[in-house]
Amino acid sequence: MELLLELQEQSDMALILVSHDLGLAATYADEVIVMYGGRAVEQASTRELFAHVQMLYTQALLQAIPRFDRPTHTILPVVEGRPPDLTHLPTECAFAPRCEWADDRCRASAPELAAPGGGRHRFACWHPCDEPVPDGRHESS
Repeated sequence: MELLLELQEQSDMALILVSHDLGLAATYADEVIVMYGGRAVEQASTRELFAHVQMLYTQALLQAIPRFDRPTHTILPVVEGRPPDLTHLPTECAFAPRCEWADDRCRASAPELAAPGGGRHRFACWHPCDEPVPDGRHESS
């Protein structure tokens, strides 16, 4: 990473880093785009994204970051199920089969990447993490 950053500085260029490691993104990125099933599902400045996660998938990626405050040899959390087949993407939310909050709306259509309220934090979810699902299945984060 240090070499990439040095080359970026010397060449006065942008750098796009593709990684599952949100810990790395937290350290080096100005902006984060989380992708799932070949589509962007959450986009924000690094600070905003980490402070106000909206997608359950993003939350799962963050929970999978190894942390020093966990007991040694703790198994990291995983998202149950399988990722979608990228050659046959569904028209509904691709994360719905793995999402504990999915409902009929999620299984019927995929929301667009948008910033409700006109902000710069964009996400594609009918049930963002900061809004309770009508049947009360999750709390605000």
